[in-house]
Order: sequence, then C-alpha cells, then structure tokens
Amino acid sequence: PEEQLADECRRNGNELFRAATELAHQHGNNSANGVTFGADGGDGPTFGAQSLDWAKVVLQKYTGAIQTYTRGIEVAPKDYRLFCNRGLCFAACKMWSKCREDAMVVTQLKPNFMKGWFLLGKSLWKEGSALAAKKELEAALALLPECPELLSLLDLVCQDLDAEQQR
Repeated sequence: PEEQLADECRRNGNELFRAATELAHQHGNNSANGVTFGADGGDGPTFGAQSLDWAKVVLQKYTGAIQTYTRGIEVAPKDYRLFCNRGLCFAACKMWSKCREDAMVVTQLKPNFMKGWFLLGKSLWKEGSALAAKKELEAALALLPECPELLSLLDLVCQDLDAEQQR
C-alpha cells in the first residue's frame, strides 16, 4: 500500500508539474531558467493583471505538485524519483536552496542518476556558488563520464567562473 500511494503521488505530482510547465510555456515564460515568484531567491518579474492570473495558476500547480511529492516522500523516503521531481518543481520556481536539498538526497539515494547531479550543480550555480557547482559536476562526471547534459552545464559554470576571474 505505501508503494502504491507513493506511485500515485508521483503520477499526480507529475500531472500538476506538466500542467504548470505547459501553462508557463503558453504564456511565453522562459521556464528553462525557472519561474520567479519571489519566494526564494530575489524579486520576480513584474506582471500585468492578465499575466498575474496565469502566474498564480502556475504557482498553484507547482505548489500542488510539491505538496503531492512531499506526501509521497513521507511514505517512501527512499524513492529518489519523488525527491527529483520535487526538486524540479523548486527549480521551476527558482527556489534554489530547496532544489539543492532535494538534489543532494537524490545523489545519495541514486548516485548514477544524472538528473540529481544536474539539479545539484545548477542549484549551487544559481545560488552563486559556481566553484561548488563545478566540484559537484566533476564528481558527477566521474560516475557518468561523457554525459552531455552534465558536460554542457559544467561548461556554462566554467564560463561563469572565467568571467568572474576577469573582473
């Protein structure tokens, strides 16, 4: 029963996440960098009345997904997929510290799972810790050599570090 409940939470959370992501894309939001609602990590964009309505719906769907994944985690605390999916929601909302926390759990529960390392590296980088992100991505590449997603993120992080050194 606990495993079934966790799977149900994962499926329901995935539906909410998908709906939020689709709505954000429909409204031209660049969700690759996350949707900012000011919750954790700075000021969000300013919205007109109409866009504020869709932004509220997107936030409600991400929040619903986060709550659903959290329920699943309560019954299945070793299910890396629940932590990863909740971390993706936090990333979409630019809640980088919460994303990082979940990503760290994912890398501990399933060290060879690329998405956990990607979220960990990206969250550290977005929090302003490019050096820590580089270190974690290098550790990930030791486990997942030649992984294109991790190599691409590492390249971006290194470009950022190089630019920082030139200032």
